[in-house]
Amino acid sequence: RPCEESCPTKAISVRENRIASIKEEDCTNCGKCIVNCPFGAVVETSQIVDLARDLKSPQNPIYGIIAPAFVGQFGRKVAPGQVKSALLKLGFKDVVEAAVGADLTVELEVSELKERLEQGEKFMTSSCCPAYTMAVEKKKPELYQYISTTQSPMVQTAKLIKERIPEAKVTFIGPCIAKKEEGQRPESQVDYVITF
Repeated sequence: RPCEESCPTKAISVRENRIASIKEEDCTNCGKCIVNCPFGAVVETSQIVDLARDLKSPQNPIYGIIAPAFVGQFGRKVAPGQVKSALLKLGFKDVVEAAVGADLTVELEVSELKERLEQGEKFMTSSCCPAYTMAVEKKKPELYQYISTTQSPMVQTAKLIKERIPEAKVTFIGPCIAKKEEGQRPESQVDYVITF
């Protein structure tokens, strides 16, 4: 099956009864099985209903963080300003690009790399992709120590928003299914993750 063939960690398999099952201990939430399932049998957990409910409630302002990849998602038919305008019409208080946090992430990772090299480490990898960090943790644990401890641009941007507006709720909008798992971590300060 396409979902089984696409899984880079072999976490998904088809049993004798032809039902696919996922071994959570091997899954990195990369989303390849979802994208490649022709039947729609493998789906991501959606937070869209909860987000829609909160967008209608005036209690907490909801800020959107959008991944820069959105520019390429819609081709030339939709300008970036139109996407932001549409999100504001839906009820978001404001929308910022994750690139705001990416600048901070790069700055912090450069400092961390310099410190690690001075301590004799030979290399450091990025911590920005939760599917990558989970793959290392589950499949190559001996390399886990080399992953940067710096938080991803999504988390850095959420922190910046919540430092300015503590009552804000933050929604990350991006293409990556693995960000949903990252958004559930308490330290992420992200309330919702939706994908395009």
